[in-house]
Amino acid sequence: MSRLKFPSSILFIFCLLLTGCANQALLDAQPTMVSQQSAQLVPQSADKVDMYFVGFAANAYQDVFMKEVTYVQKLFDSKFDTQGRSLLLINNKKTQDSYPMATSTNLATSLNNIGQQMDRERDVLFLFLTGHGEYRYGLSASFGPNHNETISPNELKTILDESQIKWRVVVVSACFSGSFVKELADLNTLVITAADPYQPSFGCTNTAEFTFFGEAFFKNNLTRTHSFFEAFLDAKQEVTIKENKLGYDNSNPMYQSAKPIDDQLSLMDL
Repeated sequence: MSRLKFPSSILFIFCLLLTGCANQALLDAQPTMVSQQSAQLVPQSADKVDMYFVGFAANAYQDVFMKEVTYVQKLFDSKFDTQGRSLLLINNKKTQDSYPMATSTNLATSLNNIGQQMDRERDVLFLFLTGHGEYRYGLSASFGPNHNETISPNELKTILDESQIKWRVVVVSACFSGSFVKELADLNTLVITAADPYQPSFGCTNTAEFTFFGEAFFKNNLTRTHSFFEAFLDAKQEVTIKENKLGYDNSNPMYQSAKPIDDQLSLMDL
């Protein structure tokens, strides 16, 4: 039996068409994936302050961000009682069929869904974003040909405000992430960043399990305390020592809070 032979140019075009269809199918699936994940949220507690966790792994081409948010979700589910109240948005081929993509649209929809589920005047949102930062512009969210955008501090503030969630803890682990502090921090919002507005942060490799700051803050320090401030102080010292040993410029992690959000966090039964 003879085999049909196609010119290589036709095969190339055919492959492009298949890839384009696959990419479009992934994008078309996002609203349903977000809705299905949000539908799994359990009802709020009637007698205590609940915490809701959202993890956002912004960049697809390095697995460290996917690994980091999945670890932190497990940590918060066990230590901060967010089991059934935690969502993940991940840009990574390994999870594209399991979790919605990390896009500003999916984040806004997920936070709006949480806002409708939680007690907005009492419960607390913990939002963790990890990825690559762009100097003066914000957080890069990319998934190859499927999606590319930069989420600015102002855009993230708008997304948070439109969710009508009052009490917030926001951690941004990225280069130049200190640019988010001025825009987001207020009486009701605690903001932690892996770097100041002018410095890069480190540890973004495909083989790493954590970024420098993610490992220091979440894995090495928040596992032993419920205090975000205590964990931050020790993590900042740990990161600075590590950077100095490697001859890197100091990333200068930042922390800004206020009494009202601190008081609200103290009401949590942990």
